[in-house]
Amino acid sequence: MTTPTRRRLLHYGALAGGLSLAGCLASETDGNSPDGDDDSTDGDDETDDGIEAVETTQYTTRTDRPDWDEDAIGTCALADSEDRLAHVTPIHAVSEERLEETVGPFVRETDFESQLLLFVESGGPNICHDTLEIEDVSLEGEVLTATATVLETSDKGAECGQALLYPSALARVTVADDAEWPARTEVTITDGWDETETVEAALDISVEPEELEGYVRPDGDPDIVPSALECADEDVTRMSPVEDVTWGDTDRFSMRVDRLTVDRGESVAIKMVNTTNESQTTGNAQKFGLEVYTDAGWQDVRVYDDDGYGPGYTDEGYTHQPHTGFDWTLEMATGDFDTGHPLLEVCPDLPAGRYRFVYWPTDLAVAFDLSE
Repeated sequence: MTTPTRRRLLHYGALAGGLSLAGCLASETDGNSPDGDDDSTDGDDETDDGIEAVETTQYTTRTDRPDWDEDAIGTCALADSEDRLAHVTPIHAVSEERLEETVGPFVRETDFESQLLLFVESGGPNICHDTLEIEDVSLEGEVLTATATVLETSDKGAECGQALLYPSALARVTVADDAEWPARTEVTITDGWDETETVEAALDISVEPEELEGYVRPDGDPDIVPSALECADEDVTRMSPVEDVTWGDTDRFSMRVDRLTVDRGESVAIKMVNTTNESQTTGNAQKFGLEVYTDAGWQDVRVYDDDGYGPGYTDEGYTHQPHTGFDWTLEMATGDFDTGHPLLEVCPDLPAGRYRFVYWPTDLAVAFDLSE
């Protein structure tokens, strides 16, 4: 199983674990303007299209190839909170210095009750294409439109190192009180090769549970119902089953299993995803139960030694951004099964039958059948 690294927000202008790009592109990766001045721009006068002001700042310039570069010339995103911004932008590429001096203050000064942030990123053919300019921001109904252009900022005749560069910028948009709040954005981007394309993004990035791949549980009753589990070692205590589970979906998370039937010795994959529009917090990934339906009802397959105090779990919190969560892979063989805790073991061997996996901090469950 895997647990994601917790992503810190823009707090006091710094990001814990933030990475800065180093080497000969240091000035470009800081995203500073070519003349060293503050690269933010003042707000525009109030317009008739529902926008009172627009302010922009360079976000960062990076050299690692973004995922969008496979099939687009750029990308855009809307953020209505610091939390969202950290999720929809390459925050890892912003240097700590820039977070402290420029990006952090710009974000902290944003009043998300009346303002939102537009992020745009594109690319250029060399290190002189280190700036992205956002202009013509307007509101057409619920659609925020803008143009963005990658600029070459070097002096005429200057030599430019041949390396793909990806500059990005933020625009802080103040929405008029009587205007419709933007639901999505459409940005016409011109990259460093003078190619133009319109890209789109929605403010709501929540997940529809019915669109998730996988299954919740098999239909009908199980074909095999084993006898109540009994362990040859009498000095052990069986983990208690979860009394009430929620199958598949809550208002915060959804859980799916990749198959409904698994043969002994094969693996089954389970995924839990934050389906909301905001970050959500849970306990660690080890807080799960694997239960089989027997003549005695649902029973956990794991036991612990009575001589100890039983398994203990730490209480740290894990923050899951939208579209993220936990993944588990269960090897359905007694000797290979990862019990999730060093004090737990499977006893007796895993019988054939209907199994349910329960993550008990959310009481979410999925089920599958283990064949004979």
